[in-house]
Amino acid sequence: MTAHLVRIVTTLGVLATLAAAGPPPACADPVDDYLQAQMQERRIPGLAVGVWRHGVVVKTKGYGVASLERQAPVTASTVFDLGGLTKQFTATAIMVLVEQGKLGLDDPIVRSLHDAPPAWRPITVRHLLTHTAGFPGRGQGFKALQTGGLRPSYTTAELTSAAKTDALSFPPGEGAQYSDVGYFLLGLIIEKVTGRRYQDVLTEGFFRPLGMDATALSRQEASATARADVYTLRDGHLRPLGLDVRLEMPSFYGAFSTVQDLLRWESALARGAVVPRRSLDEMWTPARLNDATAGRYGLGVQVTSRWGHRMLVQSGITGTEWVRFPDDGVTVVVLTNLGLVPGGLAPSVAAHFIPGRDP
Repeated sequence: MTAHLVRIVTTLGVLATLAAAGPPPACADPVDDYLQAQMQERRIPGLAVGVWRHGVVVKTKGYGVASLERQAPVTASTVFDLGGLTKQFTATAIMVLVEQGKLGLDDPIVRSLHDAPPAWRPITVRHLLTHTAGFPGRGQGFKALQTGGLRPSYTTAELTSAAKTDALSFPPGEGAQYSDVGYFLLGLIIEKVTGRRYQDVLTEGFFRPLGMDATALSRQEASATARADVYTLRDGHLRPLGLDVRLEMPSFYGAFSTVQDLLRWESALARGAVVPRRSLDEMWTPARLNDATAGRYGLGVQVTSRWGHRMLVQSGITGTEWVRFPDDGVTVVVLTNLGLVPGGLAPSVAAHFIPGRDP
Protein backbone atom coordinates (compact mmCIF):
# COMPACT_ATOMS: atom_id res chain seq x y z
CA MET A 1 0.00 0.00 0.00
CA THR A 2 1.37 3.41 -0.93
CA ALA A 3 2.04 6.06 1.70
CA HIS A 4 -0.83 8.11 0.26
CA LEU A 5 -3.31 5.24 0.72
CA VAL A 6 -2.01 4.62 4.26
CA ARG A 7 -2.75 8.25 5.16
CA ILE A 8 -6.27 7.96 3.73
CA VAL A 9 -7.03 4.72 5.60
CA THR A 10 -5.61 6.13 8.85
CA THR A 11 -7.66 9.32 8.51
CA LEU A 12 -10.84 7.34 7.87
CA GLY A 13 -10.14 5.22 10.95
CA VAL A 14 -9.70 8.28 13.16
CA LEU A 15 -12.92 9.82 11.83
CA ALA A 16 -14.80 6.60 12.48
CA THR A 17 -13.50 6.50 16.04
CA LEU A 18 -14.53 10.12 16.66
CA ALA A 19 -17.98 9.48 15.20
CA ALA A 20 -18.50 6.47 17.48
CA ALA A 21 -17.45 8.51 20.50
CA GLY A 22 -20.03 11.18 19.74
CA PRO A 23 -19.59 14.95 19.58
CA PRO A 24 -16.90 16.64 21.68
CA PRO A 25 -18.03 17.81 25.15
CA ALA A 26 -19.55 21.27 25.33
CA CYS A 27 -17.68 24.08 27.01
CA ALA A 28 -17.71 23.75 30.78
CA ASP A 29 -20.58 25.48 32.57
CA PRO A 30 -19.13 27.84 35.23
CA VAL A 31 -22.02 27.04 37.59
CA ASP A 32 -21.27 23.32 37.23
CA ASP A 33 -17.58 23.96 37.84
CA TYR A 34 -18.30 26.05 40.95
CA LEU A 35 -20.75 23.58 42.49
CA GLN A 36 -18.61 20.53 41.81
CA ALA A 37 -15.60 22.25 43.36
CA GLN A 38 -17.64 23.21 46.42
CA MET A 39 -18.99 19.69 46.74
CA GLN A 40 -15.47 18.31 46.78
CA GLU A 41 -14.22 20.92 49.24
CA ARG A 42 -17.18 20.58 51.60
CA ARG A 43 -17.60 16.82 51.05
CA ILE A 44 -21.22 17.14 49.97
CA PRO A 45 -22.46 13.75 48.71
CA GLY A 46 -25.26 15.08 46.52
CA LEU A 47 -26.72 18.37 45.35
CA ALA A 48 -29.48 19.67 43.11
CA VAL A 49 -29.73 23.24 41.79
CA GLY A 50 -32.57 25.15 40.21
CA VAL A 51 -32.38 28.65 38.74
CA TRP A 52 -35.34 30.84 37.84
CA ARG A 53 -34.78 34.11 35.97
CA HIS A 54 -37.40 36.60 34.82
CA GLY A 55 -40.16 34.03 34.88
CA VAL A 56 -38.24 31.27 33.14
CA VAL A 57 -36.52 28.18 34.56
CA VAL A 58 -33.02 28.47 33.11
CA LYS A 59 -31.26 25.62 34.91
CA THR A 60 -32.07 22.45 36.84
CA LYS A 61 -29.41 19.84 37.44
CA GLY A 62 -28.26 17.21 39.90
CA TYR A 63 -24.73 16.28 40.99
CA GLY A 64 -23.30 13.47 43.08
CA VAL A 65 -25.32 10.80 44.84
CA ALA A 66 -28.57 10.88 46.81
CA SER A 67 -27.51 7.93 48.95
CA LEU A 68 -24.04 6.65 49.78
CA GLU A 69 -25.50 3.19 50.33
CA ARG A 70 -27.56 2.99 47.13
CA GLN A 71 -25.25 5.18 45.01
CA ALA A 72 -28.36 6.64 43.38
CA PRO A 73 -27.46 9.71 41.31
CA VAL A 74 -29.01 13.07 42.17
CA THR A 75 -31.28 14.53 39.49
CA ALA A 76 -33.60 17.53 39.34
CA SER A 77 -36.38 15.18 40.50
CA THR A 78 -34.56 13.91 43.60
CA VAL A 79 -36.60 14.55 46.76
CA PHE A 80 -34.77 16.37 49.57
CA ASP A 81 -35.64 17.05 53.19
CA LEU A 82 -36.28 20.82 53.14
CA GLY A 83 -35.89 21.43 56.86
CA GLY A 84 -36.64 25.08 57.65
CA LEU A 85 -37.67 25.89 54.07
CA THR A 86 -41.02 24.47 55.17
CA LYS A 87 -41.70 27.79 56.92
CA GLN A 88 -42.25 29.56 53.60
CA PHE A 89 -45.33 27.45 52.92
CA THR A 90 -46.67 28.15 56.41
CA ALA A 91 -46.21 31.90 56.04
CA THR A 92 -47.93 31.88 52.66
CA ALA A 93 -50.88 29.87 54.02
CA ILE A 94 -51.30 32.54 56.71
CA MET A 95 -51.28 35.25 54.02
CA VAL A 96 -54.02 33.41 52.12
CA LEU A 97 -56.17 33.55 55.26
CA VAL A 98 -55.36 37.26 55.62
CA GLU A 99 -56.42 37.88 52.01
CA GLN A 100 -59.64 35.98 52.69
CA GLY A 101 -60.38 38.20 55.68
CA LYS A 102 -60.29 35.27 58.10
CA LEU A 103 -57.22 36.49 59.99
CA GLY A 104 -55.34 39.72 60.62
CA LEU A 105 -51.58 40.06 60.86
CA ASP A 106 -51.93 42.15 63.99
CA ASP A 107 -54.51 39.87 65.62
CA PRO A 108 -53.41 38.61 69.05
CA ILE A 109 -52.72 34.89 68.75
CA VAL A 110 -54.94 34.25 71.78
CA ARG A 111 -57.95 34.86 69.51
CA SER A 112 -57.20 31.51 67.88
CA LEU A 113 -55.25 29.79 70.66
CA HIS A 114 -57.75 30.13 73.48
CA ASP A 115 -55.77 28.13 76.04
CA ALA A 116 -52.62 30.20 75.58
CA PRO A 117 -50.65 31.09 78.73
CA PRO A 118 -50.78 34.72 79.95
CA ALA A 119 -47.28 35.47 78.62
CA TRP A 120 -48.57 35.02 75.07
CA ARG A 121 -51.30 37.66 75.28
CA PRO A 122 -49.21 40.49 73.71
CA ILE A 123 -48.03 38.25 70.84
CA THR A 124 -49.57 38.83 67.42
CA VAL A 125 -49.63 36.75 64.26
CA ARG A 126 -47.10 39.18 62.77
CA HIS A 127 -44.73 38.57 65.70
CA LEU A 128 -44.77 34.84 64.96
CA LEU A 129 -44.21 35.33 61.23
CA THR A 130 -41.28 37.72 61.73
CA HIS A 131 -39.55 35.81 64.56
CA THR A 132 -40.09 38.76 66.89
CA ALA A 133 -42.35 37.08 69.48
CA GLY A 134 -39.44 36.25 71.80
CA PHE A 135 -39.71 32.46 71.65
CA PRO A 136 -36.48 30.45 72.17
CA GLY A 137 -33.96 30.44 69.34
CA ARG A 138 -32.83 27.74 66.96
CA GLY A 139 -32.64 24.35 68.67
CA GLN A 140 -33.73 25.77 72.05
CA GLY A 141 -37.50 25.52 71.78
CA PHE A 142 -39.78 22.80 73.21
CA LYS A 143 -37.28 22.41 76.07
CA ALA A 144 -39.56 20.13 78.06
CA LEU A 145 -39.14 17.48 75.34
CA GLN A 146 -35.36 17.67 75.07
CA THR A 147 -34.51 15.26 77.88
CA GLY A 148 -33.65 11.73 76.84
CA GLY A 149 -32.61 12.50 73.27
CA LEU A 150 -34.51 12.79 70.00
CA ARG A 151 -37.61 10.64 69.63
CA PRO A 152 -38.99 9.18 66.37
CA SER A 153 -42.26 11.14 66.55
CA TYR A 154 -44.02 13.96 68.38
CA THR A 155 -47.72 14.67 68.61
CA THR A 156 -49.20 18.14 68.31
CA ALA A 157 -50.40 17.89 71.91
CA GLU A 158 -46.87 17.14 73.13
CA LEU A 159 -45.35 20.06 71.23
CA THR A 160 -48.12 22.41 72.38
CA SER A 161 -47.62 21.48 76.01
CA ALA A 162 -43.86 21.94 75.72
CA ALA A 163 -44.21 25.30 73.95
CA LYS A 164 -46.33 26.62 76.81
CA THR A 165 -43.49 26.03 79.28
CA ASP A 166 -40.82 27.74 77.16
CA ALA A 167 -39.79 31.11 78.59
CA LEU A 168 -39.75 34.13 76.28
CA SER A 169 -36.28 35.54 75.63
CA PHE A 170 -37.58 39.11 75.32
CA PRO A 171 -40.92 40.95 75.20
CA PRO A 172 -42.72 40.67 71.83
CA GLY A 173 -41.38 43.14 69.29
CA GLU A 174 -38.23 43.99 71.26
CA GLY A 175 -35.91 41.82 69.17
CA ALA A 176 -35.68 39.18 66.44
CA GLN A 177 -34.75 35.54 67.04
CA TYR A 178 -35.32 32.68 64.62
CA SER A 179 -37.70 30.27 66.31
CA ASP A 180 -39.33 26.97 65.40
CA VAL A 181 -41.86 27.42 68.19
CA GLY A 182 -43.43 30.44 66.52
CA TYR A 183 -43.98 28.58 63.26
CA PHE A 184 -45.38 25.58 65.10
CA LEU A 185 -47.98 27.92 66.62
CA LEU A 186 -48.75 29.34 63.16
CA GLY A 187 -49.62 25.81 62.09
CA LEU A 188 -52.03 25.56 65.02
CA ILE A 189 -53.60 28.87 64.02
CA ILE A 190 -54.07 27.66 60.43
CA GLU A 191 -55.89 24.60 61.74
CA LYS A 192 -58.04 26.61 64.17
CA VAL A 193 -59.09 29.17 61.54
CA THR A 194 -59.76 26.69 58.72
CA GLY A 195 -61.05 23.76 60.75
CA ARG A 196 -58.81 21.49 58.67
CA ARG A 197 -55.51 19.68 59.11
CA TYR A 198 -52.43 21.73 58.27
CA GLN A 199 -51.32 19.03 55.81
CA ASP A 200 -54.65 19.16 53.97
CA VAL A 201 -54.59 22.96 53.74
CA LEU A 202 -51.19 22.92 52.02
CA THR A 203 -51.68 19.82 49.89
CA GLU A 204 -55.12 20.76 48.60
CA GLY A 205 -54.54 24.51 48.51
CA PHE A 206 -50.99 24.64 47.14
CA PHE A 207 -49.23 21.46 46.11
CA ARG A 208 -51.90 19.59 44.17
CA PRO A 209 -53.27 22.56 42.16
CA LEU A 210 -49.75 23.70 41.24
CA GLY A 211 -48.62 20.26 40.07
CA MET A 212 -46.09 19.91 42.88
CA ASP A 213 -46.61 16.16 42.82
CA ALA A 214 -43.27 15.26 44.44
CA THR A 215 -43.81 17.54 47.45
CA ALA A 216 -44.91 15.93 50.71
CA LEU A 217 -45.17 16.89 54.37
CA SER A 218 -43.51 13.87 55.94
CA ARG A 219 -40.70 11.47 55.20
CA GLN A 220 -43.22 8.65 55.10
CA GLU A 221 -45.21 10.32 52.30
CA ALA A 222 -42.16 11.30 50.23
CA SER A 223 -41.05 8.93 47.49
CA ALA A 224 -38.66 6.39 49.01
CA THR A 225 -36.97 5.62 45.70
CA ALA A 226 -36.38 9.28 44.76
CA ARG A 227 -35.54 10.53 48.26
CA ALA A 228 -32.07 11.65 49.29
CA ASP A 229 -30.61 10.48 52.58
CA VAL A 230 -29.23 13.24 54.82
CA TYR A 231 -25.69 13.13 56.20
CA THR A 232 -23.40 15.18 58.38
CA LEU A 233 -19.66 15.21 58.97
CA ARG A 234 -18.74 13.65 62.28
CA ASP A 235 -15.12 12.96 63.26
CA GLY A 236 -14.14 13.51 59.66
CA HIS A 237 -16.58 10.91 58.32
CA LEU A 238 -19.96 11.20 56.63
CA ARG A 239 -22.64 9.85 58.96
CA PRO A 240 -26.45 9.85 58.82
CA LEU A 241 -27.75 13.12 60.25
CA GLY A 242 -30.35 11.30 62.34
CA LEU A 243 -33.19 13.85 62.14
CA ASP A 244 -35.79 11.43 60.76
CA VAL A 245 -38.56 12.64 63.04
CA ARG A 246 -42.27 12.44 62.30
CA LEU A 247 -44.18 15.55 63.36
CA GLU A 248 -47.95 15.54 63.58
CA MET A 249 -47.71 19.32 62.98
CA PRO A 250 -44.95 19.87 60.36
CA SER A 251 -45.44 23.64 60.03
CA PHE A 252 -41.87 24.54 61.00
CA TYR A 253 -39.99 21.50 59.68
CA GLY A 254 -41.18 18.52 57.72
CA ALA A 255 -41.63 19.26 54.00
CA PHE A 256 -39.88 17.23 51.28
CA SER A 257 -39.55 18.45 47.71
CA THR A 258 -37.47 18.75 44.54
CA VAL A 259 -35.89 21.72 42.78
CA GLN A 260 -38.40 21.19 39.97
CA ASP A 261 -41.36 21.53 42.33
CA LEU A 262 -39.87 24.50 44.17
CA LEU A 263 -39.41 26.36 40.90
CA ARG A 264 -43.06 25.60 40.09
CA TRP A 265 -43.87 27.29 43.39
CA GLU A 266 -41.66 30.24 42.47
CA SER A 267 -43.39 30.65 39.12
CA ALA A 268 -46.82 30.44 40.77
CA LEU A 269 -45.89 33.17 43.26
CA ALA A 270 -44.60 35.40 40.48
CA ARG A 271 -47.77 35.18 38.40
CA GLY A 272 -50.04 35.76 41.39
CA ALA A 273 -51.49 32.25 41.43
CA VAL A 274 -50.98 31.84 45.19
CA VAL A 275 -51.32 35.31 46.74
CA PRO A 276 -51.55 38.75 45.12
CA ARG A 277 -48.47 40.91 44.71
CA ARG A 278 -49.39 43.08 47.70
CA SER A 279 -49.03 40.03 49.95
CA LEU A 280 -45.59 39.23 48.55
CA ASP A 281 -44.54 42.84 49.10
CA GLU A 282 -45.70 42.53 52.72
CA MET A 283 -43.87 39.24 53.16
CA TRP A 284 -40.66 40.54 51.64
CA THR A 285 -40.45 43.71 53.76
CA PRO A 286 -38.49 43.57 57.05
CA ALA A 287 -40.66 43.96 60.14
CA ARG A 288 -40.25 47.00 62.36
CA LEU A 289 -39.35 46.40 65.98
CA ASN A 290 -40.94 48.33 68.82
CA ASP A 291 -38.27 51.05 68.57
CA ALA A 292 -39.06 51.45 64.83
CA THR A 293 -35.78 49.91 63.67
CA ALA A 294 -35.94 47.30 60.93
CA GLY A 295 -35.68 43.68 61.99
CA ARG A 296 -33.94 40.92 60.07
CA TYR A 297 -37.06 39.11 58.93
CA GLY A 298 -40.04 39.63 56.74
CA LEU A 299 -42.90 37.13 56.87
CA GLY A 300 -41.29 33.71 56.52
CA VAL A 301 -38.03 34.95 55.03
CA GLN A 302 -34.86 36.76 56.09
CA VAL A 303 -34.44 40.11 54.36
CA THR A 304 -30.85 41.19 53.73
CA SER A 305 -28.66 42.34 50.82
CA ARG A 306 -25.71 41.24 48.72
CA TRP A 307 -23.65 43.58 46.50
CA GLY A 308 -26.19 46.28 47.35
CA HIS A 309 -29.00 44.16 45.91
CA ARG A 310 -31.98 43.14 48.04
CA MET A 311 -31.73 39.44 48.89
CA LEU A 312 -34.31 37.18 50.53
CA VAL A 313 -32.87 34.10 52.22
CA GLN A 314 -34.15 30.86 53.68
CA SER A 315 -32.08 27.90 54.76
CA GLY A 316 -32.60 24.53 56.38
CA ILE A 317 -30.55 22.54 58.87
CA THR A 318 -30.65 19.64 56.40
CA GLY A 319 -28.40 21.48 53.92
CA THR A 320 -30.97 23.42 51.89
CA GLU A 321 -30.93 27.02 50.72
CA TRP A 322 -33.30 29.27 48.79
CA VAL A 323 -32.39 32.83 47.78
CA ARG A 324 -34.30 35.44 45.84
CA PHE A 325 -33.02 38.65 44.30
CA PRO A 326 -36.49 40.08 43.63
CA ASP A 327 -35.29 43.32 42.05
CA ASP A 328 -33.11 41.32 39.63
CA GLY A 329 -35.72 38.66 38.86
CA VAL A 330 -33.41 35.83 39.95
CA THR A 331 -34.16 32.96 42.32
CA VAL A 332 -31.80 30.07 43.12
CA VAL A 333 -32.63 26.89 45.03
CA VAL A 334 -29.78 24.66 46.19
CA LEU A 335 -30.72 21.40 47.89
CA THR A 336 -27.97 19.24 49.37
CA ASN A 337 -27.93 16.15 51.56
CA LEU A 338 -25.20 17.40 53.90
CA GLY A 339 -26.71 19.02 56.97
CA LEU A 340 -25.33 21.11 59.81
CA VAL A 341 -22.93 23.04 57.56
CA PRO A 342 -22.82 26.73 56.54
CA GLY A 343 -24.69 27.65 53.36
CA GLY A 344 -23.76 30.36 50.90
CA LEU A 345 -23.87 28.30 47.71
CA ALA A 346 -27.10 29.79 46.36
CA PRO A 347 -26.00 33.47 46.36
CA SER A 348 -22.79 32.54 44.56
CA VAL A 349 -24.79 30.67 41.91
CA ALA A 350 -27.13 33.68 41.60
CA ALA A 351 -24.15 35.92 40.83
CA HIS A 352 -23.72 34.10 37.51
CA PHE A 353 -27.18 35.28 36.45
CA ILE A 354 -27.09 38.91 37.63
CA PRO A 355 -25.35 41.23 35.14
CA GLY A 356 -22.21 42.90 36.44
CA ARG A 357 -21.80 40.60 39.40
CA ASP A 358 -18.55 38.74 39.99
CA PRO A 359 -19.21 35.26 41.40
